[in-house]
Amino acid sequence: NLLMKTGWSPDILNRNTSLLNHRTKPFLHSLQISSSYSPHAVNRIFTVDELGSELLNGLALLRDGEPGRAKGMFQSASHRSPRFYLPWLYQANVEEDHGRAIGLLDQVLELNPLSVAALLLRADHLEARGNLEGARADLEQADRIAPRLGLPSARLAELAGRGGDTRLALELELRALELNPYYALPHLRRVLNGLDQGAPPDTAAVERCLLHDQRYWGTRFVLGRAALAAGSPDSAREHLLVALKYAPDPAPVMAQLARAALLSGDYAGARSWLERAKEKGTPVL
Repeated sequence: NLLMKTGWSPDILNRNTSLLNHRTKPFLHSLQISSSYSPHAVNRIFTVDELGSELLNGLALLRDGEPGRAKGMFQSASHRSPRFYLPWLYQANVEEDHGRAIGLLDQVLELNPLSVAALLLRADHLEARGNLEGARADLEQADRIAPRLGLPSARLAELAGRGGDTRLALELELRALELNPYYALPHLRRVLNGLDQGAPPDTAAVERCLLHDQRYWGTRFVLGRAALAAGSPDSAREHLLVALKYAPDPAPVMAQLARAALLSGDYAGARSWLERAKEKGTPVL
């Protein structure tokens, strides 16, 4: 990622990061590895047979940070029960190759045309391959199926912004916020825009998002930058270290940690963070 001279561009929240780490994957993970997916909950959904065991084991591996092994479990489950859509969906969720993921999601939607998760995930992969019209069609279909969800509107707003239609992007973004006030990206963009313009950061909405999702790296990054702007390097460091743990690209976070060290008078620490950042990317303070 290339940082802007002003510190960081709001647009970087939507590009050049590991695909799906901030869009659909958190939504899917909340379905798959939340507390509702305890063994007892899974046993209520599936009979305790080979298929149920494979899905349960795959979800446990995904929760433990082993997507490769989880993928093997989901593949085995899809072979065991090829007309059941969930193994295909879970497999697509851990597939990094865009073409293969799209093929898996085509299979999901053939089996279950009302799968909003599959539509959202396929839209991300289509966009990554440059098929913006296909991505838009999937997002519009997801919005029709689940009009109160909010996430399809927010993603449509991103596409409209990429196409230069700022009026439509704002309308869709406001609609997404009305439907889901905890959706973080619109709030983060506004704070970053304010910081870039030298305005005092109003982080109340972002902090509310943090209460809803403690681990989204973008929220922590923006709160860290706001704390730096307010002259609070210790608070900034606290947020940025959490962001560093989850960020798909650590270089921008390391660059801001260098700023925090400078504000604290820790010149050796600042130099260390900058050297580490340069190894990961091309940060500009």
